[in-house]
Amino acid sequence: TFSVAENLGEGTFVGAFSASTPREGAQIEFSISGGDADRFAVDSSSGNLTLAGPLDYEGGAKSFTGLSVVAFDGTRWSAEAPFTVDVTNVNEAPTLQTPPSWSVAENTPPGTNLSCAQGADEDEEDELAYAMSSGSGVFSIGADDGCVSVADNATLDYEERMTHEVTIVVSDREGANATRSVVVAIVDVDDTRVTSLHAGGALPTSGGAPITLSGTD
Repeated sequence: TFSVAENLGEGTFVGAFSASTPREGAQIEFSISGGDADRFAVDSSSGNLTLAGPLDYEGGAKSFTGLSVVAFDGTRWSAEAPFTVDVTNVNEAPTLQTPPSWSVAENTPPGTNLSCAQGADEDEEDELAYAMSSGSGVFSIGADDGCVSVADNATLDYEERMTHEVTIVVSDREGANATRSVVVAIVDVDDTRVTSLHAGGALPTSGGAPITLSGTD
């Protein structure tokens, strides 16, 4: 039985076979057979077994059985060696998907959700955690769900700053990670408001005393 890690490239050495023959001067040739023989290659002269291409632990077979290498000396002598190849798992880094930019109106209150980053991991049952490496003073992120919101006590003011850059990091349990940067555009809101209102005089009324209108803010 041989063991080889997933994701290794074509030509990666897996193991070696050797053979001998009673026929003096005979040249032994090796060949491979079996249901998944096309996933491997054997050198006809040396007997070295290599990969024909990468193997995927998550998406393919975790063990290849029913394989054999046959040694033949060109006459009537031959020998067959059955073997198994086990595929071992390798931790793959997670991936992270976000839009290149988000937008949010100025004066949006703290706690308002902007959007959620989407992390994924090929490794089975791996847990992901989210964090920010920049932008955390203005925005916050949920460690479990990757949702970004306006941070507590943060004020978004278009006139003060029109864009912010947020860098999001997603990590798996083994520490492998992926990062994405998102530009958050602050949308201008009309800040015009009535600050005072004064009537120029009494408003005429019908059948009663005049009404005087005034107001402040």
